[in-house]
Formats: sequence, structure tokens, C-alpha cells
Amino acid sequence: MDTLRFLLVNDDGIEAEGIKRAANVLSKFGDVLVVAPKEEKSGTSHSISLRKSIKVNKIKENFYSVDGTPVDCVLIAMEVLLKRRPDIVVSGINYGFNLGEDTLYSGTVAAAREGFLYGVPSIAFSVGPKGERKIFEGGEYYLEYLLRKIIESKLYKENFLLNVNLYDLKVEEIKGIKITKLGKRHYLNPVEKVEENVFRIGGRLELVYEEDSDSGAVLEGYVSVTPLAIECLDFNLASKLKKIIE
Repeated sequence: MDTLRFLLVNDDGIEAEGIKRAANVLSKFGDVLVVAPKEEKSGTSHSISLRKSIKVNKIKENFYSVDGTPVDCVLIAMEVLLKRRPDIVVSGINYGFNLGEDTLYSGTVAAAREGFLYGVPSIAFSVGPKGERKIFEGGEYYLEYLLRKIIESKLYKENFLLNVNLYDLKVEEIKGIKITKLGKRHYLNPVEKVEENVFRIGGRLELVYEEDSDSGAVLEGYVSVTPLAIECLDFNLASKLKKIIE
């Protein structure tokens, strides 16, 4: 079998600690191309720098910075930098949760989603803060564990989109893995007034416990693995509209 090829992206920026940790993990399984935004692009969702000039700089061998969004990084990697399609796209290790509705806003998840749209199995991987220091130990361990299971089972031969979240803990502090659904999260004071006519969007994340959900699993001390899909159609409403309109 040919050597596995990974595309590694993020939304925290090319200098982020998490992407360096992820690169080390992925290099155990094959060749890694790292393509990441020049600066942090959190919350950019699936935006692209449409009709804008995008500067790409080679930092070192197989490391590129892109003056654009996480999705720009995937597009440029797929269309220009890669000689062949990667076997797996990994987005992360992001610092900060991407749970519930935040999957709609997340640049981390969007980069993985773009890989999935290219027909490449893709993983968004995030650790959430727990205390004052960033350790990434549990994140590294479970990224390697998940990849090993996917590769050994040949699951990477199928197309999928996974969203993975866990607290930034040591390995022994994590209880295991749960397959979950999207849950809910709540932001306290999401819009802050800075001065007259000036506001800042942010707030403090508050996870909401729900059984079998991503937020619930994380709150219980597990790694949450949520399989995502692109289909957004409301089938029940479509059926009702057919009766009313058609």
C-alpha cells in the first residue's frame, strides 16, 4: 500500500501549538502536508476569500501559511499544493470547544467539512480549556488512538466527517470515548458593549448537559466523537409543504 497522506489544517493559525502537536501525531502514520491560516481565523465558519488575492508562503518543507480562511487553506491545498488527494484531512488540534451549534460557526469544523465535500474522510479535533495551562496530552493521545482505529479498520476508505471534542486533560483523567449527537451550548453575555456604538462579540461558553450529546459526554469526562452530515433538509416540513403548495 502507498504511504498514507494527510492534509492538516486549523483555524488557530500556523504558529498554534495544537497544529504542531497534531503534525507530530500524524507523522507516525504517513506523510503530512500542513496548510494553515497565517493568523487566527476562529469563527470564520465556511467562508472563503472570494475573488481576493491570497498570499501563500512556504514556511518550511510541507508547511505553508495562507493569508486567508481555513476553507481557503483546504481549497488551495487540494487544487494547487497536493500532487494527489490526501487519504485523511485533519483540522486541529483546535484550542476551544466546537460543540452543538458552534459547529456552524467553527472554522475548524468548516475546514474538515470542505475536505469531506472533496470526498476525503475528515476529522475536526478540538480540546477545551480546563484550568489555566494548555497541555494537549489527552488530545494527542486520543487523536492517535482514533486514527489508529480508523486506519486499522480501513474506515478511511469511506468518506466521513467527524467532530471530536474533549477537555484539555491528561490521559488518565479522561474516561474514554462516546459516540454522540450534537448537543447544546450557551454563551453568557455574547455581545459586550465596549463604548458608545462599539460592541464585541464573544461571551463565556456554558455547556448544557444532555444525555448522549457531545456536550454531555465532555462534561462527564469523555471524548465526544460526533459523526456529521451535510444534509440539512427538514423532511417533515417538506412533506407538509408538498401538501399545501404543490
